[in-house]
Amino acid sequence: MKSNLFILSFLLTSFTLFNNPVVKWQKEVKANLIKVDQLGKIYQIADNSIIKYDANGKKIVDYSYWNNGSIYSIDTKNALQTIVFYKDQQQITLLDNMLAETNKLALGDYFEWIDLVCFSSRDNAFWMYSINNQSLLKVDRNLEVINEFENIGQLLNLELNPTQLFEKNETIYLFDPSNGLLHFDIFGNFIKKTSLKDATMVKLQNNSLVYANGKKIQSYNLQSFDHSTIYSSKDSIIGFDVYESNIYLQTLKSLTKLTLE
Repeated sequence: MKSNLFILSFLLTSFTLFNNPVVKWQKEVKANLIKVDQLGKIYQIADNSIIKYDANGKKIVDYSYWNNGSIYSIDTKNALQTIVFYKDQQQITLLDNMLAETNKLALGDYFEWIDLVCFSSRDNAFWMYSINNQSLLKVDRNLEVINEFENIGQLLNLELNPTQLFEKNETIYLFDPSNGLLHFDIFGNFIKKTSLKDATMVKLQNNSLVYANGKKIQSYNLQSFDHSTIYSSKDSIIGFDVYESNIYLQTLKSLTKLTLE
């Protein structure tokens, strides 16, 4: 009986985690991407610059390096070291917690072409994905290949064109808007695929997938398989991230913090 009550309580927590969020603050600023680290610090990316804020939206520091071109993605999973990926230049730049450069890695010296990069917290390495080769790679800080899994699309009978690669809870996720979210274990072995209709970007929070769909933020509970709408925006959503009970939402016009009361 106690076990059943615990499971029921756990499921109810999963359902209500993001219900009825309210706007805590909003900044009228433009950006391309938004990220939040494990300490709740916010990173707003616009072309070749990054602005770092505290949880209340107060600016901490900014970073800009014009010679590298536009920033394609950043990974803030390690709050002490941000991974900045310049896709067009095939370069990774590592920044410390004050956004000072600590290292640069030229991917073109080692690989034909890399489309996606993320941090591997298990062993301080990187996961990478190449659309041309349909390959998922794990490489160390010297860009030496630790593991490589080729022809993933062919093996799964899917035409893959993923836009996100991230690691969480010792699982690697590859998101393709046309095919959904692919789950891999820490050794690169395929586990399963989760379909998400019309999703443009996705985050994993507790037992739910939180995803953007046009002007809406929606969730899909991985235990109950229920879909629900968390928040509807007046403007198109171009980026978002989640941290604890907060959602940080970037539109063309503004950055908004939503939180569960």
